[in-house]
Amino acid sequence: MTTEFVQKELSKLDVETIVVIVSNSSTVEGCRFLRENLNACIVEADFSGYKSGHRVYVLDIKENLGFAIANNLGVAFIARFFPGIEYVLFTNNDIRIVDPQVVSVLIDKYESVEGVGIIGPNILHVDGTRQTPMPKTYLWRNIWETLSSPLMSIIKHQPVEYCDLAQEGFHYTFAECFFISRLKDYVACGMMDPHTFLYAEGCILSERMGKIGLGYYFAPDMTVIHDNGSTTRKYLGTYVYKMMSRSNAYYFRAYRGYSAFSVWCFLTVSNMMCKLAGLKRFIKNIS
Repeated sequence: MTTEFVQKELSKLDVETIVVIVSNSSTVEGCRFLRENLNACIVEADFSGYKSGHRVYVLDIKENLGFAIANNLGVAFIARFFPGIEYVLFTNNDIRIVDPQVVSVLIDKYESVEGVGIIGPNILHVDGTRQTPMPKTYLWRNIWETLSSPLMSIIKHQPVEYCDLAQEGFHYTFAECFFISRLKDYVACGMMDPHTFLYAEGCILSERMGKIGLGYYFAPDMTVIHDNGSTTRKYLGTYVYKMMSRSNAYYFRAYRGYSAFSVWCFLTVSNMMCKLAGLKRFIKNIS
């Protein structure tokens, strides 16, 4: 998937790029494949093995560091060896580029609008529905929505999503699968929080950017398509839900100042719903 993404999707962009692939849980065979098919330079986690003159670099990480640490490591590599690069595009490998001008247009907006620290396009699911932007979330409202979701499903209530009504401008947070940040802004805010493994990185990065007076800007005139979930499909089920709950609990406690009791309530409700969902799947499988 990564090779195809670099060859078929990134090649559409109307800007010159240096590609840094952070290969979590990499294997010898996987690195060899990337080197042979992308003419990539394989670099160790401590950046040894770097050779200039390549367009594609692969950071060979033997363990799975998680989303946040992997992105920070990639940025550290760029800052060290390519100090002239001003903007960094963070992207999953399950993105389809719709508008080849997406990066150049986003950078133009970044530079023309004051206060931008993160900018992203219109990100669509494969079914055409919007994935971003997202509003600020509140712990007790989250608990209520989680508890009431079975009832809402029964009565087939489908509330209008915030992202469906969102207009161009500043919003609270974004989908982390495709966004741009100025390198110096990303570093100045403290980068992504290494305490998260997966999920909640966007909310946390928005909070960190806010501390230095910058925010997330939504530019819907450019579009990409996200095959949402393909990068986590092998972790389907309760594992993903628990991981998401733990990351959100950390975000609520560390960045929003909710009490330990409030976060305990949040995790208790999340774990309960997770068990109910697992039971429902088990009954369905044996029936």
